[in-house]
Amino acid sequence: ASVNKIASYYIKKVDKVESKENVLSTADQKPMTQLEKNLEVLKRFKKVHSMQNVETHADDDSETVVQTSEIKLVIDNNTGRLKTVEMNGVSEAIDQNFAIYETYESGAYVFRQKEDVDLKFLEDKVEFTVYDGALVKEVHQQFSEWISQVIRIYEGVNRVEFEWLVGPIPTDEDTAREIVTVFDSEISSNGVFYTDSNGREMIKRVKDKREDFNPDLGRQPISGNYYPIVSRIALEDSNKRIALLNDRAQGGTSMQNGQLELMLHRRLVRDDGYG
Repeated sequence: ASVNKIASYYIKKVDKVESKENVLSTADQKPMTQLEKNLEVLKRFKKVHSMQNVETHADDDSETVVQTSEIKLVIDNNTGRLKTVEMNGVSEAIDQNFAIYETYESGAYVFRQKEDVDLKFLEDKVEFTVYDGALVKEVHQQFSEWISQVIRIYEGVNRVEFEWLVGPIPTDEDTAREIVTVFDSEISSNGVFYTDSNGREMIKRVKDKREDFNPDLGRQPISGNYYPIVSRIALEDSNKRIALLNDRAQGGTSMQNGQLELMLHRRLVRDDGYG
């Protein structure tokens, strides 16, 4: 197909020639308002629930369920965030959110958080919309003006896909911002987590410890617990295991029991002088 803007077109394979009325391109149509666009959702998707600009209260309808034959997701209507994941015969409370490290000395090679500055989680209510298709179901979330996400599950596939979009990151002269995604579960990991070794075997990591020496992490307790994540990071207890599989090399850690953290995007204000 040769088109001006691929996102404006819906292409499907047909067995017989359709009438000319059905192949009119969107370029020939009048501009649509946002309300009209919402009403023009493709037939393969059905918008089943939207919490955009809607006040919610803690009642029997305070949850939205999105599920396939393999997976069940529960979204908290009061926060707009993921609340529960049920798959492989296991149900686990999982809260997923984005957070910001404010830094100054960080550079291309070094991650150094400001001392005595806590990780800042996004606390605003998340606007979300659910799209229900026969083969794919999606939850579109808007966390802020510059952070959004699509949670996607496929029929017959036992994994949950998170497609994030971060940026452009706001900054000022003396504060850089580094964005992470955090998954909180109820797994009793006791400070132990596992990272891949360059995409191969898994290596056991213990928070604030090294196998052969005692590290001094008094100045940099966060970055001193960061490890390269090429393909996956996981944690577990005697009953459950949770694993994140990433599609690009990132830094990751587990700073709290049952918690997994991945660095997604950084906007810096200085050069660290290391390369």
